[in-house]
Amino acid sequence: MEKKMNEERLNDRQIRMFVKRIAPEEEGQLQFIAKVALTFGLRYSQIAKIFRIPDEQVGPLLRKYSAKNIINGLDNLYSYGFKEPDLVLNEFYDYINNLYQAYLNRNREDVVNLLGEINDIAFARFHKNHEAGAKITPEEAVAIIKYQVKYFITNVSLCKLAKINNDELKKCHEMVAQVDPVLAEDCQKIIELQTKDNNQIEYYSKMKSVQANINRYSR
Repeated sequence: MEKKMNEERLNDRQIRMFVKRIAPEEEGQLQFIAKVALTFGLRYSQIAKIFRIPDEQVGPLLRKYSAKNIINGLDNLYSYGFKEPDLVLNEFYDYINNLYQAYLNRNREDVVNLLGEINDIAFARFHKNHEAGAKITPEEAVAIIKYQVKYFITNVSLCKLAKINNDELKKCHEMVAQVDPVLAEDCQKIIELQTKDNNQIEYYSKMKSVQANINRYSR
């Protein structure tokens, strides 16, 4: 069986078996599923099919053991998810297959790097080690913008989280546009959605104020 799995991409049953192997307890399994769902943008229906979870239970189960930032990220993902379902599914299958191969070959470095991808290790490392005014590398810029897209973070909030200023964030966006155009495009979509939402919130807030004044003066 392992030889067959080594030669071709894992099917859904094999994926379930593998996840149980690396995380025997329910808590670990659900945490892993929540993180890959958020990282790659998997839809509830896709998770339900792959992991044999009833559709109506996917959301509650993914939130059961997740940290607040994961829960907020999932909420944003399923409110604003914009990536093509087939694309995110293929990215997930490629990831889980690479992770399996790394475990199978006992390649510790690859395992650590792949798990780091869903655990935001690159961003955490930048957050911990970056000194104010220090030059940001293209690799660090990618980590920062990936974090922004993954958690649907506004530019203002990202600057606070990453401890950088607006000019540094602008440079990060410019570097990412050069080295990873797809990520840059995803980030731009996120910003456009946020701007649209903010405009709508501001509009309805103004309309509420206007209506209150109308009600007050019509008495």
